[in-house]
This record gives sequence, C-alpha cells and structure tokens, in this order.
Amino acid sequence: MTERHDVIIVGGGIAGLTAAWRLLQQRPDLSIVVLEATDRPGGRIRTELLRREAGRFVIELGADSILTTKPWARDLCLELGMDAELLPIARAERPTAIWRNGQPVDLPPGLSLLAPQNLDALRETSLLSEDGRARALAEETVAPRMSDDDESLGSFVRRRFGAEYLDAIAEPLLAGIHNADPDELSVHATFPQLPRMEREHRSVTAGMRRLPPSTGGSPFVAFHNGIQRLPDTLAERLAPIVRFRCRVELLERMSPDAGYRVTLTTGQHLTAPVVVMATPLWATRALVPPVAPASRPLLGRFKVAASGAIVLAWPERQIRQPLRGYGLVIPKREAQPFNAITVMSRKYTGRAPVGWSLMRFFFGGFRSPRTLQLDDEAVLDTACAFAGTAMGATGAPEIVRIARWTEGSPIYQVGHLETVAALEASLPPGLFVIGAPFRGPGIPDVVRSSTDVANSVATSLVSSAA
Repeated sequence: MTERHDVIIVGGGIAGLTAAWRLLQQRPDLSIVVLEATDRPGGRIRTELLRREAGRFVIELGADSILTTKPWARDLCLELGMDAELLPIARAERPTAIWRNGQPVDLPPGLSLLAPQNLDALRETSLLSEDGRARALAEETVAPRMSDDDESLGSFVRRRFGAEYLDAIAEPLLAGIHNADPDELSVHATFPQLPRMEREHRSVTAGMRRLPPSTGGSPFVAFHNGIQRLPDTLAERLAPIVRFRCRVELLERMSPDAGYRVTLTTGQHLTAPVVVMATPLWATRALVPPVAPASRPLLGRFKVAASGAIVLAWPERQIRQPLRGYGLVIPKREAQPFNAITVMSRKYTGRAPVGWSLMRFFFGGFRSPRTLQLDDEAVLDTACAFAGTAMGATGAPEIVRIARWTEGSPIYQVGHLETVAALEASLPPGLFVIGAPFRGPGIPDVVRSSTDVANSVATSLVSSAA
C-alpha cells in the first residue's frame, strides 16, 4: 500500500528536523513525514553522558557549541522553550593558543572574522616577525580589489594582511570551522563580511572599527546536557511525523504533475508533491540525479573532508602544564598529527567533574590527513604522546572516545555559491536539497537555510492549491 503525504523530508539531522518544524508551524494542515535512516536524530551531532565514580562527563563527538552572533539557531532554541537549558561559554583570560615551534603561544586578543580588531595587541604578538606585524598593520593602506568575483579566502587574507599573517594566525584559526586549505575556500561562501568590508569601507580594518559594539552576551552557547538536546527536542516535538530506521532506496518522479515516489529498503512506497532531501552528500548524489539529470555534474563539484576526533579525560593532577584557555589550534606548517585541541572541561561548566580535564583532539582533513589512516589504538597513542608534549599529560587517560566521519566538513570551494544556485535551478519543481554541504557548515546557517526552504515549500504548496 502506498502512503500519500504533502511533504516527504528525507533525513533527520538538524536540517531536516528544522525544515519539518518550521513548515509545520506555518502549515499545520499539511501531511508531513520525516524519514531517518538511523535509530537516532541529529546526524553528526552526538552527545554521550557518562557516569563514573568521580561524577558526570558530557562528551561531544560532533558540534559542541552554537554561535549566537548568527541568531537563527538560538532563536530556534528559544522558540522550542529551551532557554533554561542554555549554557554560556565560560569566561577565559586567554581563550585560545596557537602551537608554534613546539609550544603554545597566546593568540592576540581582539580577533574577529580572522581579522584583528585590537591593533595594539597585534603589534606585540610573538606569532609574527617584525616584518609580518608591519605588513598586517598596513592593511588599511592596501588598495581595495575592484572586482566582485569570488576569490579564495587565502588569497583575500594574503592580499589584505600578508602571507605571514595568513600562515601564522588566520589559517590555524580555521581549524575549528573549515578543515580545508584556505587557498581552496571561497571567501564569499565562508566569510562574506570580509569582502563586504573591503568594498564598503576600502579596508577590513576600517570596517572592523565600524562594527556595532558587543552586547556583552555570550558569543557561544551549549546545553547543560549537550548539543544533542537540540535534535532530540525537535524530534520529540515532531514525534508523530518522524520515523527512524527508514532508509530510502529510490526516488522517482511519477510525472511532471504527479509528484514523487519514495521507496524504502523495506519495499514500502510513499508519495508526495514535495520532497526535501536533507541527506549526507553521498546519499544526495545517489538519489537525486535519476530525477534531476542536470544535477549530476553539479553535485560532483561539491567536496567534503574526512575527519575525526578523540575525546580523552585525565585527572587534573596528571596534567603538569595545562593549557590556560579553551584550547589550542595548530597551523598546517607545524606538521603535527592534530588540527586542534579543545579543553571541554574549561570551555563549558559541568562538562567534567571537579578535578578532571576533558579534552577533544581533532584530526583529518587538510591539516592532518595521515592521522585518519591510523587505527583507533594508534590514534590514542598519538594523542597521548602529543598531550604529553603539549601539556605534560602523564599516564593513560581514564576515558577514551573516538569518532570518525567520512563526510566530516564541507569544503566551500571558490565559486561555491554559484554552484549551489545552479544546483537548485537544476531541480524539478517540488524537489529541494538542504544541509551543510550547500549553505552553511555550522548549526545557525543550517537552521537559516532550512527555514528558507520551509518557507519556499509552504509558498509552493499554497500556489499549487490555488
């Protein structure tokens, strides 16, 4: 028997769940179903709550924070009534360090969007040579680029602030956002504010001076019980329409006016005039081209980087030289086995019992691809050795968790936004694609783009009904 719906959403990560929630708020009359292949919501978001004799550990194997300067995810949390669960990032005198020549060096304060706001701090940093500091400080004298064409992020930063600033400061700061070569990344897709400042103010430094003052709120938030709470809450609110262990095997277009048929691996059929694909890139590439042949070469242009993380916990007495801030980022040129370390127990209160240090080591992608080739035991040995070098960690960690993702981080190449627009134009009416590979690698951008698609779907169904 074939089920008939108004909208089928394939994928129960943040993108699919947000689209379903926002669509249902606008059109509660619609029959909507969300099909998730696994047994849990959230996609790559994954939190483990561990109880040990010492107390509770909150272990994030996926995203650990929500950026509040992009308000869309936080607004969703408030809309869901989750404000009491939100946890601001802990205050730190020295938020981040950069690994340089075998030791952590404090990042100069006042960096925003990879660019300096505090020029006095930049003058004093030991991360740059005298010539490197002079070149970065002269950014305001560099003539603006006249073309509006896309440019690599590496080219933009090098052109505005110099090659040394890119290699020593900007590139490692990307480790927690875009695990890719800056010379491959699109500046328009990753940091559109930077070329906008250059265009409107003739320099990034001048544009930074005109930014509105901070409101004093926390720039990042999490949840007391981990980021998993967001997809869990969405799935709970959407429980009547979310189905787990429903893997889609085939997507067909029945006729130009009859909509789509979705076939599950169980053989069950579902039909709807609208299908929203909120799947990993590999699944989108497999399911969409048969009904949208022009999408095949376009989907082939998108790239993702494989990545991984290992989470370790030691008693603090076994860390002889603890990092002073939230963690450490590591430039590519340092040739280390990890991209960054986050001290979760310092970043958010309650992530580990008092007297314990909970850390996450990131690997893979552009900066440390060889570590991905190691088995779990070798990754653990490598992490322990680096922790010994970087912070004097001794003895074996008492908690170990490892996660690997074949599609870890989307790589927004130069021309990315144009490719996304062409892909969307190649799709037949009623078919939509959403998610991190296309518009926004972080939770806020995924929420925003999924909301935009929900609005488009609601409008299209009203139009077709009329």
